[in-house]
Amino acid sequence: MTKRKRFRELINAPGMVYAPGAYDALSARIIEAQGFDVVVAGGYAAVGVLLGQPDTGQSNVRDYADHY
Repeated sequence: MTKRKRFRELINAPGMVYAPGAYDALSARIIEAQGFDVVVAGGYAAVGVLLGQPDTGQSNVRDYADHY
């Protein structure tokens, strides 16, 4: 099953999906190691770690992809 199909299956299933937020690759691996099925990666978390500032649009998708 592809990751896309698995994600759709998770969000369509009854009950809650717990999706902790990762701010870098290490935190994503820790979340995965703890057994979570879904990880959220947001712009605010990435910019906060990279620049120590709020996300005010100074980064783009390529920056986030490189970071995560």
